[in-house]
Amino acid sequence: MFNAAVWAMVGAVLIVGVAGCSPIPRVSAADARRAGSTVAVLSEGRSHYLASCSGCHVLTPPGRFTARDWEGYMETMAPVSSLNDEEKSSILKYLKTFAKPATK
Repeated sequence: MFNAAVWAMVGAVLIVGVAGCSPIPRVSAADARRAGSTVAVLSEGRSHYLASCSGCHVLTPPGRFTARDWEGYMETMAPVSSLNDEEKSSILKYLKTFAKPATK
């Protein structure tokens, strides 16, 4: 039977693990309307992002950067990832939908 110290350690590990996870948002109909797109198009971008970008590094949550930042990152990373124009465009549309608002 576990004692209090073991339960405390298990709890701490779970808290640290969950806190370190940054979700990659799923697309809703409201997101698609806000982006002037469709759920299918944005979901395709999300799928490409998950498949193409996670092969080399940890995925960055889209809300961490502004749309302008993502445009710059995609210009750099698309050739490295061998993304075609359609894949690049769909990923960028997805990322920009969930991007951090630009500050003035």
